[in-house]
Amino acid sequence: MKEEPWLFIEKMVISESSPVYKEIRTITFKKGMNFIVDGSDEEGEKGNSLGKTTVLRVIDICLGSRDKRYLYYDDELKNTNTVLEKYITANRVYAELILSDDLENPQVSHSLKVELFPRGKRFINNEPKNETEYYKRLNEILFNNYAEKPTFRQLIGMFVRI
Repeated sequence: MKEEPWLFIEKMVISESSPVYKEIRTITFKKGMNFIVDGSDEEGEKGNSLGKTTVLRVIDICLGSRDKRYLYYDDELKNTNTVLEKYITANRVYAELILSDDLENPQVSHSLKVELFPRGKRFINNEPKNETEYYKRLNEILFNNYAEKPTFRQLIGMFVRI
């Protein structure tokens, strides 16, 4: 059994792949606590529609969440943001999470890429993976767990909350 190092989220890139490649947003993470805040100067103003929840959901999807549609579907309100749904589908939007053992001088790095549109594929280090293979490899990369149990989704729930 190979010992995998602890990994940090180094970067998240959200891109369009159709009709041409276009980077929508890149978020680079720093060691320690990272904040997503609005730029409002007014006291008491609230930063809505900045994408805070979307960033967390994209991270969760890259870490194996089965349901990509919750990017544009609000289960609580039973409401679909059809504009966002159509945008993701028409522009073939995908997210890539780069995990590294060190944020300043990485020796080990892994790319988790998920196509966010319906029937989109998942990739680890640019190799396509079906859902089972994706979870199995994430279990190995993140938890050094090469066994069938506990599963990746059972373990990740102990560490990540949205």
